[in-house]
Amino acid sequence: MWDVIFGGFLGFSPALIVIIFAIIVLVIINIFYKVLIDQEEAKRIKQRSRELSKQIREKQKAGESTKETMVEMMKENNRLMKMQFKPLIISLLIAALILPGMNTLYGDVKVPLNNQTGNFTMVMNNGAVSNIIAGEFPERGQVFTFTKVDNKLMINDIECQLTCIKEINSANWKISQEGESIKFARIIVFIPVSIPFWSNTFGWLGWYIILSIPLAIIIRKMMKINL
Repeated sequence: MWDVIFGGFLGFSPALIVIIFAIIVLVIINIFYKVLIDQEEAKRIKQRSRELSKQIREKQKAGESTKETMVEMMKENNRLMKMQFKPLIISLLIAALILPGMNTLYGDVKVPLNNQTGNFTMVMNNGAVSNIIAGEFPERGQVFTFTKVDNKLMINDIECQLTCIKEINSANWKISQEGESIKFARIIVFIPVSIPFWSNTFGWLGWYIILSIPLAIIIRKMMKINL
């Protein structure tokens, strides 16, 4: 179903598709923040919180008590949090409904080993690889068979010393073994440097999370949303 919905975009690069997807999701989510939150009141609360924070710093420098000011600031912050609660719940529901669609297209797939062999199908959409289907053979797509000998995997004519990164049908995959299965993780983006505790490659979810931070800021500014 999801490859049909996103079918019009599947001729683009996966990195660009995730960008488009992230923008659509964030716009939908922020529409609810725009509609359900009184923007003028939220703006007033934020401004008042900044003033109270400044007063606290000044009182601390002067050696004065900050208890009453801090209590007032906490009340203002709590009011803003209550205003955000309903759109936050809706946002989580939207994410829970929509994000699995992208995972269907570009999520990791584990292919079971059977006597050290296995097979999978690469599904093609608009000339581009959208996903792998383990052990199924739809009419569209190309079937691949692999054999594992010791720590080496042979996928048709491709040799992989586990764990490895290989290009199959113009798509990059990180291939590894997990238990009695071979895991194929779609690589969406390569970056020139390796991030600590990560790597220099990103799947769709990592790329989506990285994009969401700056995109959320930009979209909220464009939509004049006060949070």
